[in-house]
Amino acid sequence: MINCVFRVYYFLFIKLTINSACIIQLYYKEHHMVIYIYNLYHNNIRGESMVLSSKDFNPKFPEKLIEAGQAIGEEDIIKSFRRCYQCGTCTGGCPSGRITAYRTRKLIRSAMLGLGDYVKSEDLWKCTTCYTCYERCPRDVKITEVIKAMRNVAFQMGYVALAHRKTSLYVYLTGHAVPVNDEIKEVRKKLGLSEVPPTTHKYPEVLEQMRGIMQDNGFCEKVGLNTETKKLEELRTLEWSDMQ
Repeated sequence: MINCVFRVYYFLFIKLTINSACIIQLYYKEHHMVIYIYNLYHNNIRGESMVLSSKDFNPKFPEKLIEAGQAIGEEDIIKSFRRCYQCGTCTGGCPSGRITAYRTRKLIRSAMLGLGDYVKSEDLWKCTTCYTCYERCPRDVKITEVIKAMRNVAFQMGYVALAHRKTSLYVYLTGHAVPVNDEIKEVRKKLGLSEVPPTTHKYPEVLEQMRGIMQDNGFCEKVGLNTETKKLEELRTLEWSDMQ
């Protein structure tokens, strides 16, 4: 039995697996969260209990999320993750979650509890930004925008999915995330359009300006894009202790 001197604000019941569940007690004192998770049932396979103590809470994670929102004038929107009560509506309606192990609720929970290792998770990049969760959330949590903020933080720390890095390379090489190929040109002709759109394909001089912007703002370095070889290289990642 743990003696507590803090006022209890929430008891959240979360089912972790079919065979295990836990109670999360969130305590606040002077804006610091102390979290205890009590395992109610032992996992039948491992026979271990799960305990998350206050030292596992990383206050930098939610702070950095909110800072990411401040940078684009969406501080209040990003702060909406605090309203989440883990009902699972977002996960239940997620089209990506139907075919992958992606669970939207886990990402929002990581923001609430300061579980900073989630910036390293591939799950963070499985969201298609379809906004289904955004529209259905009963607590009006701006889930899609929160996930975007998480990606911004992960990007700053050097954790970017390979598929997104390859898309960045396409943009650098052609000015398009999906370059125009011969098949697309034929479709455009049938629709009565010019073979190439009035973008960098038609105005290649603009491509050099785009590349300059990508280099000047540090984008190329963050995705590991070597501007000389025009190839992707291994990323240099940061830990939370490196973040200011």
